[in-house]
Amino acid sequence: MFETNLDGDGFQARVLSNGIHEFRWHSTERHAVDMWMEYNDMLYAHLDEDATVHFLHVIRSTKFPPVSYVARKAQQLQAKYPAQPHTRSAILFQSRFFGGFINTLSKLLNRKGKDKTRVFSMDERDKAIEWLLGED
Repeated sequence: MFETNLDGDGFQARVLSNGIHEFRWHSTERHAVDMWMEYNDMLYAHLDEDATVHFLHVIRSTKFPPVSYVARKAQQLQAKYPAQPHTRSAILFQSRFFGGFINTLSKLLNRKGKDKTRVFSMDERDKAIEWLLGED
């Protein structure tokens, strides 16, 4: 397998006891996006396409990463792993404005029928985890 805990400059990743991959964003700089993509690259290399992987993003930054950079990196990862697993991503954010923006971005990047993304406010962590592990 691979190292499931990362502690980098502006980005941390760990696997919770319930199997959810939690990402803590303290920066929206490109290096944080790169760490996220490297983690996903390692993860997708080890998972079957029939698996479902659960992501919990905790975004502490009040800024948003460069959209074109995130989109380009995500598309590169999708091209490298055309048979990647299903994903469910819950995003905890402080700003409802950015939450709407993330919904728009996820519609652009999510693969129809394979990926689901939902935004929650920072105080809805339990609700987000319940949704992640649910069936809808």
